[in-house]
Amino acid sequence: MKRWPRRFGSELAAATKPGLVPLLPMPSLAERRSRVNRLLTEVASQKLLLAGGTHALARAREAYALAHEEPELQPWAALAAYRVAHLVLREPRTREVLEEAEALFVEAEREPLLGPHPRIYRLALLHRLGAEPAAIERAFCAAVSAYDDWMRGREAVSELPTPVAIQTDLFGMLELAGYFLDLDRRPLEGRGARLDEPFLRDAHWRLVGPEPTLADVSVSEATALAELDALTPTLRPAFVFRLPPDRSRAVLRVGAGAWQPLPHRAARLLACLLRQDAADARELVERVMGGDGRAEQTALRQVRHRLGDQLRGHGLAVPDELVSNAAGERPRLAAGWVVLGAVSDAGYADTERD
Repeated sequence: MKRWPRRFGSELAAATKPGLVPLLPMPSLAERRSRVNRLLTEVASQKLLLAGGTHALARAREAYALAHEEPELQPWAALAAYRVAHLVLREPRTREVLEEAEALFVEAEREPLLGPHPRIYRLALLHRLGAEPAAIERAFCAAVSAYDDWMRGREAVSELPTPVAIQTDLFGMLELAGYFLDLDRRPLEGRGARLDEPFLRDAHWRLVGPEPTLADVSVSEATALAELDALTPTLRPAFVFRLPPDRSRAVLRVGAGAWQPLPHRAARLLACLLRQDAADARELVERVMGGDGRAEQTALRQVRHRLGDQLRGHGLAVPDELVSNAAGERPRLAAGWVVLGAVSDAGYADTERD
């Protein structure tokens, strides 16, 4: 199996400064990300799986290759590796196939979003490949440790989303038994195609950033937050922000600093500007404030002023006018500014008065 370099944005980061427009073809990144999402969604469809694993595998391999282009897209690359591994195992399980699947599970297990699942499935492949007992024992202990971390994440009261199930337990047990015993997989064909992959389940979040089409892809909260962390070293934004469904928990972070409260209307203003969602200044007021009267216009000016003060308080060189609103163009963030955010659909739509 082709091994891919993991230089996630290192060359790009060296050539840019935080918060300035990166030397990155953002439309290309956004289009590639959208294509990977479409391919993995197709791979998870029951219709495609019933049509035969060959078609699904071809799409999964394409998603894997696209996600590994520079800059690498995480967590998409890991999700694609996990899906390719399972589809490869629908083929005759020669040693070459087993080795490829094992390497893919190793890659996938680095992504916390997938929990212990890749490590558990890898145990069957190590057994089939005749690995040394000590190596299998170490892999088993690592799987147990990953399980403990997974369960703590589900039980802890945290601002982060709880992990999501990759598949139902019963189907996973049947699949794992087949891997261990080298059974014909045909009885399971067309099953396991459930919309519970991390990027598909509860897909009510969007990434917003330098390219408006980033927001075209709807993902789960867990995936959006994982992407936010993964893309930050590459894009080197001035700051990142999150707008969850509970608007009182909107936050921003500058550099490696702590998350700080962000007024929800400021978060919605940022999201609207990055998505270029308003056709003109009047519509910007309406989308952010819930109305376009004189009072709302005054309130939005206050939101912009306070947001600028908050950012300056973090040591950022904020332009005099944070919003670019040239005639005949959609309102957008000031030229040259790079900001990245994870925004829930519910938080973005919440224009209720305080």
